[in-house]
Amino acid sequence: MTNKHTPGPWVYESRSGNHPKNYSEWGRNGLWGPDGEFILGGGEGWDSEFEGPGDEDARLIAAAPELLEALEALKGLRVNGSEFTCFLYKENEELHNKFYDAIKKARGE
Repeated sequence: MTNKHTPGPWVYESRSGNHPKNYSEWGRNGLWGPDGEFILGGGEGWDSEFEGPGDEDARLIAAAPELLEALEALKGLRVNGSEFTCFLYKENEELHNKFYDAIKKARGE
């Protein structure tokens, strides 16, 4: 099975935010793909022609809570006597940073 969802990184922009492609004048809260693709919107800025996400994006959105829970569970895991995150940092610093960046993004930090 191939993934056909909109590739990341995704950005949530509130109406007062700065869309990566400067589409904030559209006045919609929304989840946007890296090339300005509108994935999902909500709040006061919804327009009457709103279309929901495609099946692939909807599945990814639906899986997000479990993915975050899995990442947070891994933080406490021990590998060969070391915390998982220490092990990960030693093995692959870039992946370690992505691990924490994903958690922070999901938590709005």
